[in-house]
Amino acid sequence: SWTITARLASGGAMQGVIGAVGGHSAGWSLWIDPQGHPVYTYRLFDMPVVSVRSEQALGSGPHEVAVDFAYDGGGFARGGAITLRVDGAEVVGVFQSVSLSFRTSGSALSRA
Repeated sequence: SWTITARLASGGAMQGVIGAVGGHSAGWSLWIDPQGHPVYTYRLFDMPVVSVRSEQALGSGPHEVAVDFAYDGGGFARGGAITLRVDGAEVVGVFQSVSLSFRTSGSALSRA
């Protein structure tokens, strides 16, 4: 299980990648689409791509966007529940049937 949390501040419209690990074949990305909606996308080789998107676009000002993955347990590469939260409120959740561990070294995704 894990959580990714991003604290954002904007004076207007925003879009782009917040954080990503992996590449074309496998990995995840937390990003803001061109309409300003937070999106989490997970790809694992030939498995169906999992993508969850907030119905609400982010407005100007400070926001917190988070993704929670609650591992279902029972062995290596099992699935779990993915929840996208915006400003503390759950906006969408799905079950992902297969997972793969991605590791980062040190504080690769941290910013003070």
